[in-house]
Amino acid sequence: MVILSKDVMSMFFRKATRKENSSVSMDGEMIRLLFAIDENKTLSRIGEEIRMNPAVLNETILKLVRLGIVEPVTKKTTFLSNAFLNELTVNLTHAIGPMSEFLIEDTVSAMGFAINGIPLNRVFELITKIAEGIPDDQTRANFQKTMVEIMPKERI
Repeated sequence: MVILSKDVMSMFFRKATRKENSSVSMDGEMIRLLFAIDENKTLSRIGEEIRMNPAVLNETILKLVRLGIVEPVTKKTTFLSNAFLNELTVNLTHAIGPMSEFLIEDTVSAMGFAINGIPLNRVFELITKIAEGIPDDQTRANFQKTMVEIMPKERI
């Protein structure tokens, strides 16, 4: 039996070929998650996309792993650099003033990350969520345009 780490939500999974030839029984949640598994997305991202409760998601992935239907994938996670986070803060401060640091901290926390542990593959989502806190439409659009132009590109 595979034992998953406590931070299963940040792990990647792929569909596996079962070694056993016996049939398995799956419930609706297992089937729904199996269809959504994408080894280029964290379990957390998949859960958001299929709108599955985190507790159900955790339980369901464990069932699929135990059955040998999915398996963890080891990937090196790249995080956003301090230089990018500084640029984010500067640009947001220009947009909304000194409350920018609070908006960044709140958004990062709501996404379930620490400020120094934001995965590179979530940068566009971070920019989008932060931009939602900018009340003026034109200022929001300018902020997003600037940030998208300077955001680091994910290397796959």
